[in-house]
Amino acid sequence: MGYDYEIQYRQGKENLVADGLSRLYGMQLLPLTLSSISSDLMASIKASWTQDPFLQQLIHTLEEGQQHPKYVWQQGILYRKGKVVVGAVAPVK
Repeated sequence: MGYDYEIQYRQGKENLVADGLSRLYGMQLLPLTLSSISSDLMASIKASWTQDPFLQQLIHTLEEGQQHPKYVWQQGILYRKGKVVVGAVAPVK
């Protein structure tokens, strides 16, 4: 493949990354394996876009196929630098 590499065996405590992961159990591993947004939360985030004129225009522009350096519209979700965008929300009175 055009790469020169050497495999070295590291015993026990010398291999800190593998040793650290092997000491995690049950609930400690859960945050490492799950990454999801609840449907209620996602619905609230999408509703926040309708209250934000800037995001409304941005989404419209991205839906038309135009590019933006920081924002991406994928599968009905607005991302900025890989993170879900939350619109400005009016304060609760």
